[in-house]
Amino acid sequence: MSEDHSAGIGRNTLLFIATSLVTAVIALVTVPAYLSVIGAERFGVYIVALLVVGYFALSDLGLGTATENAVARMGPDDVDLRSATVWTAVALSVALGIVGGIALIGVSWLLFSTVLSLPDGLRAEAQDAIPLFAACIPLLTLWSVSEGAINGQERFVAVNMLDTVRLTALQLLPLGFAYWWGPELVWVAAGILLALSISILCSFAATVELVLAPRRWARPRRGLAAPLLHFGKWISVTGLISPILAVGDRLIIGAIKGPVAVTVFSIPYNLASRLLVVPFSLIRVTFPRFSAIGAEESQVLGAKTLAVLVVVTAPFAVLGASVAPPFLEWWIGEELATNASPVAAILFAGIWVNGLGYVPYSLLQAQGRPDVPARYHMLELAPFLIVLGIGVHFFGPMGAALAWSSRTLVDSSLLLRAAKLPWFKDPSLVLMGALVVVAAANGAIFAERTSVLLSIGLPLTALSFACAWVLSPAGLKSRVRNVILRTRKGGEDRPHSATVDEQ
Repeated sequence: MSEDHSAGIGRNTLLFIATSLVTAVIALVTVPAYLSVIGAERFGVYIVALLVVGYFALSDLGLGTATENAVARMGPDDVDLRSATVWTAVALSVALGIVGGIALIGVSWLLFSTVLSLPDGLRAEAQDAIPLFAACIPLLTLWSVSEGAINGQERFVAVNMLDTVRLTALQLLPLGFAYWWGPELVWVAAGILLALSISILCSFAATVELVLAPRRWARPRRGLAAPLLHFGKWISVTGLISPILAVGDRLIIGAIKGPVAVTVFSIPYNLASRLLVVPFSLIRVTFPRFSAIGAEESQVLGAKTLAVLVVVTAPFAVLGASVAPPFLEWWIGEELATNASPVAAILFAGIWVNGLGYVPYSLLQAQGRPDVPARYHMLELAPFLIVLGIGVHFFGPMGAALAWSSRTLVDSSLLLRAAKLPWFKDPSLVLMGALVVVAAANGAIFAERTSVLLSIGLPLTALSFACAWVLSPAGLKSRVRNVILRTRKGGEDRPHSATVDEQ
């Protein structure tokens, strides 16, 4: 009997989802507070600053992913090698983070001085905050390696606790600084720096105890640096290009239409991107498993993962596109919601498609082919930026949403084909995809006519859930039935089957 490589994936994925939902609720609550405390225009600049920080955090050259892959392939007896590998990655990450922080200072100065259309006072604020944003980069590169090492050991409970601390601190501390000391961006940046400092202390302490023990210290080795950087070189190419593909729209919107338009796009994007909780949680669990097993077994596991992902996420994409307009009006007010609602409907479809690409992306990287997604991203970059610029110029945030969503369709299709996973020939994927597209069109066209929107969207949502249940793999249905049965019986009967964790 072959070994079950999917055991525990469902349970650990739900753990990541639960953590993400907690931080998502915090984000939903704090966005209106940010808008109230620092204003829509300053919030738009803040979003751009975070994008720049996130981009330069990729100066770790893929060391976090490389460390996770290396640790996942090691056995329990490789104590010395594991410790030396992690400490080598730590030394490299700190050095690269310092270089990235210095580079951020120059690029941010140029961005805030000439590229973005900002009032003089806000431009001065942004420039004053640049050194604090730059100081975040070494902390982020170190955190990437630390979390990669813990994830490679599949210590997912610890990873979830650390993520909760980090994401909660990043939401609350900048807001608290702005409330108590003033709305200027320098105080917001100080809050981010403090949040990251607390996060890395917790993460590094966990790495020493959970990954390195009993060999808590080992001298970094030059011989180990080369394999880490070799694996990470294509990860870094993807890391340098994919943020432009994913968030370049906000930079172009800011340059062409100004910071308020960035806010109009970013708020619905952040709302719709909560849909990525499921695929992101899945790949965080499956990547070390993909790394540790053979190509044939990972292919089977990837197909199972994709099948579950399609039916679980599509109904929520349909629901999101259908109810986003009235929700946004309640959440951020009618003025912003009028322009943001159609954008949200389109982005729910684009983000759903983007999530499907996570599975082949993770599978290809784990099996030693990180060059494939990197090459695709290089090919996509120029056409995307051209289409994006044209779309933003003529249609503003809506043009950006259409360009971004179209690019994700191309990207996910290429990755699914390269990983030899089911795509357009899969009837489940085609049917659920058609429902998502119809819901997005309904949300975009009837965003300002709530009665028409809901009269179409709610039945469509019910249909999507029904189709998802019919198309669900047997193991997923078994899992749902067992949960319902335990709930009805008060937990006294706990049936379990081998297929539960397979999904």
